Amino acid sequence: DVYKRQPQHFTLTATGVEYTGPDEWSYRRMILHQASLATAAGVDAFVIGSEMRGLTRIRDQDGRFPFVEGLIAIAGEVKAMMPTTVVTYAADWSEYFGYQPTDGSGDVFYNLDPLWASPSIDVVGIDNYLPLADWRDGDIDANPAGPSSQYDRDGLRAGIGGGEYYDWYYASDADRAARIRTPITDGAAGKPWVYRAKDVTSWWSNPHVERRAGVETAETSAWVPMSKPVWFTELGCPAIDKGANQPNVFVDPKSSESFVPHFSAGGRDDLAQRRFLEAQLAYWDPASPDFSTAANPISPVYGGRMVDPSAIHVWTWDARPYPAFPTRGDLWSDGGNWRRGHWLSGRLANAPVDALIAAILEDHGIADYDVSGVDSCVAGTVSAGPGTARETLEDLLRLTGTVVHVAAGRLIFRSLASLRSSREIGTFADEDGPYVELRRGEASERPEEIALGFLDPARAYQPGSAEAVRASAAHPRKDIIQLPVVLEEARAKELAAAMLREVSGAAETARFGVAPSLLSLESGDVVSLAERPGAWLVNRIETGVSRRIEARRLPARRGSLADQGEPPTPLRPPAPAIASRPLVHLLDLPLPEGGQGIDGARFAVQAKPWPGYSIAASRQGGAFLERATATRPATTGQLLAALGEGPEGRLDRGNTITLRLDRGALYAISRDELLDGGNLCAVRSSTGAWEVLQFERAAEIAPGVFELRDLLRAQGGTEDAMVVGALTGAAFVLLDAACEPLGLTTSDVGREMDVRVAPLGRALDDPATVTITATLGRRSVKPLSPVHAKAAFDAAGTVALSWIRRTRVGGDNWDGPDVPLGEEQELYRIEVGDGSGAVLVREAATPGLVLTAEEQTAVFGVLPSQLMISVAQVSPVWGAGTARQTIFSRPA
Repeated sequence: DVYKRQPQHFTLTATGVEYTGPDEWSYRRMILHQASLATAAGVDAFVIGSEMRGLTRIRDQDGRFPFVEGLIAIAGEVKAMMPTTVVTYAADWSEYFGYQPTDGSGDVFYNLDPLWASPSIDVVGIDNYLPLADWRDGDIDANPAGPSSQYDRDGLRAGIGGGEYYDWYYASDADRAARIRTPITDGAAGKPWVYRAKDVTSWWSNPHVERRAGVETAETSAWVPMSKPVWFTELGCPAIDKGANQPNVFVDPKSSESFVPHFSAGGRDDLAQRRFLEAQLAYWDPASPDFSTAANPISPVYGGRMVDPSAIHVWTWDARPYPAFPTRGDLWSDGGNWRRGHWLSGRLANAPVDALIAAILEDHGIADYDVSGVDSCVAGTVSAGPGTARETLEDLLRLTGTVVHVAAGRLIFRSLASLRSSREIGTFADEDGPYVELRRGEASERPEEIALGFLDPARAYQPGSAEAVRASAAHPRKDIIQLPVVLEEARAKELAAAMLREVSGAAETARFGVAPSLLSLESGDVVSLAERPGAWLVNRIETGVSRRIEARRLPARRGSLADQGEPPTPLRPPAPAIASRPLVHLLDLPLPEGGQGIDGARFAVQAKPWPGYSIAASRQGGAFLERATATRPATTGQLLAALGEGPEGRLDRGNTITLRLDRGALYAISRDELLDGGNLCAVRSSTGAWEVLQFERAAEIAPGVFELRDLLRAQGGTEDAMVVGALTGAAFVLLDAACEPLGLTTSDVGREMDVRVAPLGRALDDPATVTITATLGRRSVKPLSPVHAKAAFDAAGTVALSWIRRTRVGGDNWDGPDVPLGEEQELYRIEVGDGSGAVLVREAATPGLVLTAEEQTAVFGVLPSQLMISVAQVSPVWGAGTARQTIFSRPA
C-alpha cells in the first residue's frame, strides 16, 4: 500500500522537507508533510484535521466510516513521528458528539468515538462556536424576567450549559422567527444528552451506546468515559451586534458563506465579543469566583479537569501587526472584514466602560460601587490630570449613555439601553396641585448639534471630531464635548448621534406624589406613568405625609446599529528626520510583460530608514528633470557564491543562488505560479549585463541569508548575461512592484545619462543624494535571439538553415497564429564561419537561409566539416539584437 509507506518518504534536511514518494497529492501527504515540519519546529500540539463533518459522516455500504478510519491511521503515523507532542482532531461543535441522521431512522452513530479512543489521539478537540444567547431588540420589555441585555453576564453564562442546543432547538427558520422552541428530549431512554451539542459534560462522563431504528445496540462504543481531556481548539465570537446569537458566522462580502448572526443589525460591537469570551473563560476556569465543579469536573482517570482551561484557544489573533492590519488595504485585501470579524488583535486592549469607571473610582478612594449594569466599551482613555471623580466621570457617562444613582450609600451605575420599567404607577397621592406636574426645559436651551472631540487610534491618536446635527435645525446651537477618550471615527459618530437623541429626554421631568405604602420605590428605579408615554428614572424622593417623587424621562434606547463602513485610511508616518545615502541599481532589462516603450529601463532603491526618493535624470550636462519616485524600498542583496551557466527553457536544478538580503525575505511558490511569471529577479553578470531569471524554491538558511533553487534562467532573452555567469558579491534585485520604470523616452536610448536619487522633499545637493552615470534602454528595444536553429545538409553540399523568431512584445498571447513581429520589418543577419576566421555574412527577410556548395567553397575554399552559425534578428532602427550561436557538423 503506497500510502502506508508515506512516512518514510519524508526526510528532514537543513533547508526543508524532502519528499521521495509517489507523485500524488493526497490529504495524507499534506498532513505528513506538515508533521515533518512540526517535528523540526518542536511544536507542543498538532491537529490532523479540522471541521470535516461532511467527510467524517460518510458511510460505506457496510455502515463504516472510511474517512474516520483514515484519520485514525494518519493519527498513528503522526504520533509515531512526534511521540511527545499532543495530537488531536479539531471537530466542529456539531460534529464531535456523534451523528444522528435526519432521515427519520432514529439511528445514532458515535462515528468519531474510534478516533477519540485511539491511543494516538491525546485529547478531544472541539471548535466551540456554540451560541450563548437568543437575543432580539425587543427582549428588554418583552421578557422582563430574562437577561437585561445581550451583554448580560449571567444570561451568557446560563447559555453555556443551557438554552439552544441544550434545553431546546428551533426546528425551522420560521420557528426561530416566531420563537417556537422544541424541547430536546429522549423519551423513555432518558438520555437527552445524546442529542445535546452543548452537553459536553454528559457526553464526556457516560458510556456511548449506538442506536438503530431508535433502539440501543448491545455494545458500547470504544470511548472510555472521562478518559481524555477536552481542548477547545477554537473558541470565538465575531465583534458584531448579537454575536453571541450565532458566533460561528462571519461577514466577508467576497464569500458565499457571509452572514450576520440571527437578528443582528450588522453593526460592529466589540463588547458583544468581549462578554462572550469572558463568560466562556470564567465558566471553565476553577480560579473564577463563580466557578462550579459540576460544570467542569475532575477526571478520575487522568486527574485533571474535563476542559483544560490552559488549552482554550481563542480564535483569532492575527500575526499581521495592528494597525498595519487591517488598515493597509494595499497589502492585505481582507482588512475590511476585521471590523466585525473574530479578530482579537486591535481589540484585546480595549477598555470596557464598567472596568474604566471602577478604575477611576478606585483611584479616588471610592470602594462602594456597582458597575455590573454598565454595557459599553471604548478603545481607551487618557488621564486629563488632577480632578474629582465626578469631573472625570461626568462626560464619560454622558458619552456612553450611563446613569448613576445612590442606593444605601452605594453608587449604582447602569446603561440607559438596558433599563426597563419595574412598575407602572397609576394611583397618585391627592395633594394640592396637579397629580402629575410635567416640566420641559426651554427648547432654546437644548443643543441641536453635538460636536464630539476624541482621539483617533487609526490616525496615530491625533484629535478627531465627530458631529451630529438635528435635521430640522436651520441654525443649530452647538454643544462641544471634548473628551480624552480613544474612539474610532465611526464609533464616535454613533455616540455623538446617541447623545443628541438623549438631550430631549434629559430636559423633561415629572413630579408626583404617591402613597407612603410604596416604600419599596427608591432612587434609581425606572417606572412608567399611567396614560403617559415613556419610561421615567426616579432621581429624588421626599418623604412626608406622602412620598413626593421627582423623575426624568428617559430617552429612546440606543438601539442596534447597522454597519458603519470600512476601516479608516491611516495617516502615513512622516518622513524620517534622517535620510541615508541609498543603494541604487539602474537595470537595463527587456520589456516586462505588458510593458511599453522603454519600460525595461528600471530602478531599484534601498535605504534604511526609508524616506522615499525622487529620481531625476540629466542628459549631456543639461538640467535634471524628475523622472520617477521610489515609494517603497526594493528587495536587494548580494550573491555569497558565484553563479554558473545553466540551461535555457527548462528548470536549472544544478545551480543554486546563495545570497544575503539587505532587507525583507524571499518565499517559495508553486510550479504553476512559477510558470505564470512569479518570483522574477535579476542578477548582475560578470560583464555588467543583468540576467533575468526566476526561482521556485526559497529557504532562509541563516538570518538574512537565502538559498534559491529550481531556477528558470535567461528569461526575456538575457542568455548573453547568463552564459558568462555572475561573481561572488554580484547584485541581486527582486523584480516586484518596487522596481519601477525609470520613465525614459526613445531619445534617451543608448545615450549617457546622469541619474540623481535624492530623499523626497530635499534638494538635489543633499548629502544623502546619489548620482550614477549610466547608458540605458537598449534592452527594451533590442530584438531577442531566435531559437530552435536547424541545419539540413544534402548530398550536393547545400545547407538549409532555419530558426524560429521570438518577439520582445506580446509574446504570451496564444490566440493568434504567430507572435507579434515587434519590429517595423522582419530582417535577420546571419554569420557563418568554419573556425578559421573566414566568415560568410548574409541577410534574410524570412526565418531561413539556403547556402549552396558554391557559396561555401567561395568563402572557405572547401566545404567545412563544421559550420558555426550566428543568427540575430535586426531592428531597422536599433540594429541587430542578441545572436543565437549554434555549431552544426556536416554528415560524413
